[in-house]
Amino acid sequence: MKLNFFDHVRRGRAKSRSQAFVEFAFVLPIFLTLMCGVFDYGFMIGNSMVLAMAAREGANSGARQLIQPLQRGLQAAVNVAKPRINLTNNLSGAIITQVMTHVTGGNTNFILVNPSDLDNSCLSTGLIYGGGDALKNKSRILDGSVATNMPWQLPGRNLPIDVTTLDPDNQVMTVMEVFCTNRFVTPIGALVGVVTPPILYDIALF
Repeated sequence: MKLNFFDHVRRGRAKSRSQAFVEFAFVLPIFLTLMCGVFDYGFMIGNSMVLAMAAREGANSGARQLIQPLQRGLQAAVNVAKPRINLTNNLSGAIITQVMTHVTGGNTNFILVNPSDLDNSCLSTGLIYGGGDALKNKSRILDGSVATNMPWQLPGRNLPIDVTTLDPDNQVMTVMEVFCTNRFVTPIGALVGVVTPPILYDIALF
């Protein structure tokens, strides 16, 4: 039986559809993986921006208060981060805030403002690292050479600033450190987590 021109066209179209389905099956997983990666990475960047705003607002607010500066600064940071990040939640985030005064000598030249009342010179909230002293010891500005179970109680601090520009007698600083677990919103978040930090962090001081 001899096929006419239209039979050839119909058979060609059927083969093209089958080939398109096969190609789509190969491309779809790659495309979805890339899109999920973009969503997760964008979500992480958004959380990082919120953390930065919360740290700056908390430190700024605390530095302007004459009464309970740490408590009010901490609350300001919590309010700024909501509703996207709950910094007081057990698993979501945490805050460490400290009031320090500048003293002379090297780079680690800051002490808590009131060493006789340490609990009111360094506050924290959240249980991301266990809470209490365990959380305060996770401060990333502590002097790395300190070898003690409670390094946050010692005066050594490494602040991310040029300390030579500060007045050694009068400079008092409110420091706010914020932490947030790096959560993902897509099923492939575990893959994205291989190249992203498990804990997001930011610091501000006024």
